Amino acid sequence: MKDTLRLTRELKLRDVEFFLIRKGYNGEKVCHMLFLDFKRPSVLQDFPFLIGIDEDEEEFGRSNFIKVIIISEAELDTEVKEELHIIASGFLENKMDCHWIIEYEIANIDPRDVGLGQNILPAILPIMKKHNFPYHLTDISNDKFNFLSQE
Repeated sequence: MKDTLRLTRELKLRDVEFFLIRKGYNGEKVCHMLFLDFKRPSVLQDFPFLIGIDEDEEEFGRSNFIKVIIISEAELDTEVKEELHIIASGFLENKMDCHWIIEYEIANIDPRDVGLGQNILPAILPIMKKHNFPYHLTDISNDKFNFLSQE
């Protein structure tokens, strides 16, 4: 990959983090990366591609499950997907009793909207709901975006 990817954290909550990923310092948007910490044990159904392959369903799972959703306007090429997987791994690979998965979704999230603080939740709540993430926060005041965490 010739362009370095740059992450800008747009939202940090206890169970959710949301990043804008651009090419270079202020280049074009590549995608968004959404981390959802389900704070529950992983189950085989979290990994549908393993159903029927992993024979010991009773023993499957770890103490926590995190899903990373890459949201882009179009299909990403393999090289970019590999780099995004490396980035996500940097956040999650040291969690010894945690399963995580990365999924890709085509959707349009305008970086001008999410950069305005309160507009982030309306942009990502439908995606969170689609992935059965139980989240009930509906409003974050703009002054909270001056802190590392918006909670």
